[in-house]
Amino acid sequence: RRRPLACRQRHSAAVDAMAAKFQQLPTAACEESDSPPDAMNVEPWPCPSNEPRRPPALLAWAAALSLGGAALCGAFLLTLRSAPPAGAPRQMLMLSAEGPRHHRCNQSAPNVSAPLGGDAYDLALEWWCPFFKKEQRRPWRCHTYAEGENDAWCQARANAGAVDGKSFYFGTWGGDGRCGYGCSCCVREDPFYCDTPVNGADLIDVSPQERLEAHAWFDAAVNVFVINMPNDRERRQAMVFKLAQQGIAFQVSPGVNMSKPGEYRAAQRRGLVPASFNLSEAQSVFRKVEAGSGGITGTVGCALAHRRVMDVAISKARRTNRPLVLVLEDDAELVADFKVKLYKLLHSEMPCDWEVLSLITLCPHGQCVSKHLLRVAPNLNVPAERCHSGSNFATYAMLYQAERLPRVRSLLRQAQWDAQRPTCLDIDVALAAISDEVAYYAVSRNLRPGFVWTNPGKSDRLVLNA
Repeated sequence: RRRPLACRQRHSAAVDAMAAKFQQLPTAACEESDSPPDAMNVEPWPCPSNEPRRPPALLAWAAALSLGGAALCGAFLLTLRSAPPAGAPRQMLMLSAEGPRHHRCNQSAPNVSAPLGGDAYDLALEWWCPFFKKEQRRPWRCHTYAEGENDAWCQARANAGAVDGKSFYFGTWGGDGRCGYGCSCCVREDPFYCDTPVNGADLIDVSPQERLEAHAWFDAAVNVFVINMPNDRERRQAMVFKLAQQGIAFQVSPGVNMSKPGEYRAAQRRGLVPASFNLSEAQSVFRKVEAGSGGITGTVGCALAHRRVMDVAISKARRTNRPLVLVLEDDAELVADFKVKLYKLLHSEMPCDWEVLSLITLCPHGQCVSKHLLRVAPNLNVPAERCHSGSNFATYAMLYQAERLPRVRSLLRQAQWDAQRPTCLDIDVALAAISDEVAYYAVSRNLRPGFVWTNPGKSDRLVLNA
């Protein structure tokens, strides 16, 4: 059904205004303040209250206008598909972010301490991961049938694959000796079940009510930030376009370019870098410990950018009373139905002790606690002098509990800014290193498609480190 002419005219005027405003954004708009100005707060455009609800298509329209007319119709259609159903009752969109903690977790899921030593595993790894050759399969043992179990049950369990950390094997006529001759039903612990690619499949059979609840919960509970270099307008435009498709409002937090004169001293004045930290000493130690790895200029800038966004996020959480903070780097790609998948993950699987969740981790190390979640652990195969580096890389999409973010920030500050351990400057390495103190969970990148993908392209950190 077409909208009334008056509403379409207001749409047109608003689109023109937003497009003009977006085109005029100064590239250095955020350089002078830790809190980006209003121009960098990207909010979906609401429809008038006396008209049927429509998805927040304005930002996608504006981004499309800046990117070219050919993208305009596609962006609008995608926003229509990803938003809650038209005509949804407004009172159902007012789910409060306050109240019991079960709005952010599953109260029946047991809290898990960081697994150490032999209890932590390197999951299925890519060729470039430091420990990708390690094999840690448990032996098969004979399963004794309980009441209600039989050969048909065992065969069904074997066909289902790993479930809750256990895999089954069924062999007819007494099996093949895999778990002892005369035993047809074998079982073994499978520590890798949260790394099974099919567990990351796109959602199907999501009811309109479930989708509505998930969108309402996300909009009420999550503050979203995107870290973006002030001069990288192309990536900023792309994030506006992509997040508008999912109806996600966000605030841009400026990246830190350490090659810019005076940037490091400015960070020191703002208290982002401890006064005791010696950058030259850290650079010297890094070149000895990590021979051939370049410098740390980009790494320090990345650390400062994440520290800055944490400061802003803590302040905004207090103002908005939203309990969760989602920090995206500007090359993150959210999957379809991201709001619904995140809602289901937290409410069905996440233990309530959680403080940090990485929605995509590379070279995962720790212990599976559900079919999507890994409890991260320090990699004790690497000495503390190198910050246990070697696992759980990447910070493309990080979710924090706002009330616990000050504690996480404090522990990170202590771990990162040590000139004798410059490897700890990488925020992903530092977070994994303190995961025995911080309740840190993660989703393996091996899930397909999982929750977040990355947009291949240049890394500002690596470019500046070279």
